[in-house]
Amino acid sequence: MKDSSRGAVIVVIIIVVTIGLYLMWNPKSDGGGTSGGGKSGAAPDFTATTIDGKQIKLSDYIGKKPVVVDFWATWCGPCMQELPVLQEFYSKNSDKVEILAVSTDAASVANNVSKVAGDLRLTFPVIHDTSGQIARLYPSRYIPYLVFIDVNGAKVHEATGYNPKIGEEILEKFGLD
Repeated sequence: MKDSSRGAVIVVIIIVVTIGLYLMWNPKSDGGGTSGGGKSGAAPDFTATTIDGKQIKLSDYIGKKPVVVDFWATWCGPCMQELPVLQEFYSKNSDKVEILAVSTDAASVANNVSKVAGDLRLTFPVIHDTSGQIARLYPSRYIPYLVFIDVNGAKVHEATGYNPKIGEEILEKFGLD
């Protein structure tokens, strides 16, 4: 391959990566940010084991309180910014809203998932979805990706990208104060 062809390929790769990062991290772009209301309908149920060994089902929370399912990964900068914000919100509102944090990391980094949960002192259930089973039920091209499920089990809102005011958005979308 000639040097000029190699240079052109490198430029194209840099442009593609830059656009991808922009779409993932810019909450105002078409690929990120808060959606306009999300897809409505019944939220698919799932059963999972948390990183501390507890078996949980989404349907266990239905009829009791709304749920936010947060899809994240240890390598995702915006996710690492949002998790402490979610924890702060949860510390004040766990009686009103449940948060289920679903890590989409590969199985090979299970220790990283547990370390992040411990370092951030996450008190809501953390699930490591190594098979991708849960993520396939709630497909999204971007993380962080949050699915808001009302007390009746209906998806009422979806949001992507880091939002430092996610707690306010949760309260607003569920009509809580």
